Formats: sequence, structure tokens, C-alpha cells
Amino acid sequence: MKIKVFGYRGPHNNTNDIENELKKSGHDIITNEQPDLIVDLNGPFTESQLFYNKCLIKPIRLYILLDIDPQKNTSWYDQTKLDLESCEIACVISQTVKNQIKKILKIDKKLNILHHPIKNVSNLKFVKGFMFLYSGRIYSKNKRFDLVLQTLDCLGYDRETLVVAGTERPPLNCVFVESPDDNILNQVFNAADILLSPSEFEGQNCNMIQAVITRTFPILNNQCEVVREFGLEKFSSDPTPEKMAKKIHEIKSHTKYYLDIMNELRPVFQKQFSVETIVKNMLELYNNYRKNN
Repeated sequence: MKIKVFGYRGPHNNTNDIENELKKSGHDIITNEQPDLIVDLNGPFTESQLFYNKCLIKPIRLYILLDIDPQKNTSWYDQTKLDLESCEIACVISQTVKNQIKKILKIDKKLNILHHPIKNVSNLKFVKGFMFLYSGRIYSKNKRFDLVLQTLDCLGYDRETLVVAGTERPPLNCVFVESPDDNILNQVFNAADILLSPSEFEGQNCNMIQAVITRTFPILNNQCEVVREFGLEKFSSDPTPEKMAKKIHEIKSHTKYYLDIMNELRPVFQKQFSVETIVKNMLELYNNYRKNN
């Protein structure tokens, strides 16, 4: 099968991983040829729609929406809704996003859940090298990076004890690991004792999933619905510095209990969010559509 893939191509992108797995499955990743399937991994779907419109023989479109940004204008909402309703296979990355889209866009069409793959992290089983990790963007209001800093202050830790991994340099004297490759990212997660991830909303939150796999305790915001969706509510607290600090003390006082939870979830997450599973599910959606239409 010939497949045209659209998606984010910057640091930590999933697009290359999915393309490589599709190739391993025996499919051809094409550029300007006539495809059998168009896959858009992110949305908005403008570029993929333009490509589709130029195809003489219309391929099947599989569109995956990460989430809805409430700060976008209504014209973006309207176009996203139109694209999802018109494509053959509409997908979202979690039940949380499905609920969000049903509420905001009011789409009646069936929405399939197709997770995004996490990075290829594993439990390296070496001694933890530093206390706190924050991974991802820091300047989005939703990410609540301010709460990370306030929690450190509440605990009495210097900000130098925090490692920030990502693309945005933090405005403070902490360790910054800029856009690490997958191997370095795996080592960073394995070396951290605690991941601070207080986002108010996440479509999936790959960081908390990767933390569980690498035996790094995630500290999460209990207002974030996806935390409950993936069974990590016991690692969450109210989004205040005092409550997050209390949760950290609780976890450190009952380490075995929380490690047992992570040990139970680890093999589930490793399979559920692997690129092999995501691509398998993607192709299954395509084959089922072809069979039923």
C-alpha cells in the first residue's frame, strides 16, 4: 500500500517513527505519488486536504486530532470540524480528547481512539542521579510551569535541582537539556527521581507515561482528566505548591506502594503506547473501513 504521511517534523516528532514502522510493515511511504491512504498525525488538516483535493483517485483519509486549543479562533474550530466530518477515518488520541471534541465541536461522527506513540524508553535500572525533572514546553499557560517552581520553593529545594528537557530554555538557573535525542531522553528520564507535570489539560501526556516506564514518580494535576483515564490519579494532587509538595512527601514515605502501582502499569503502557501497537491499530482501522465500504 502507498501511504502519504503528514505531521510535525521538528524535535521529538512521532512522524518519522510512524513512517519507519509503516515501512517495516511492508508499505511504501510516498511523497507526490497517488496514495491509497493519507495519514495526518496532528491537525489542523489544511495541507493534507490540499493534497487530497489534487488526487485524481481519492484516497482514504485517516486524520488524528491531538486536542482542541480553546485559545484558537472559531474559524479554526469550524475548519477542523469540517475536516474531521469529511474524512473517512476520524481519530483522536484519547477518550479525554474525544470528550473535549464532542463538547466543543459537537461532532456526531464516530471518533476512533488512536494513541500517539511514546518514545522508546525503558527501565535502565541504574541509580537515580538527580531529584526533579520537567519535560516539554514551559511557556504555555496550560503547562503550569510556574507551579513547578513554586513547588520547589515550598519544598525548600534550590531551582538548580531541576532539570528541564525540551525546546524552550527556562528563565532560571536550572539544568537545561535542549532537544535531547531519544537515547539521551531515555537516560534523563531514568536518572530523575520525580517528574513534575502539573498541566491543567493534556491530550495524552506522554511524559507521565514515560515516567512510569522508567520508574520515575510522576507528580500530576488532579484537574487533568487524562490522569484518571490512564489510571494515575494516585500520583495527582490539587494544583497548589503545598498540595504537590505534600504528595511528593507521601510518595517518598511510601515508596514501595507507589512503585508497585508503576510496576503493574509498566507492561500495559509499554504495549499500549508503542509505535508498533499504534501502527497496527492504524492499519486495522484502514482495513476495516475498506471491508465495510
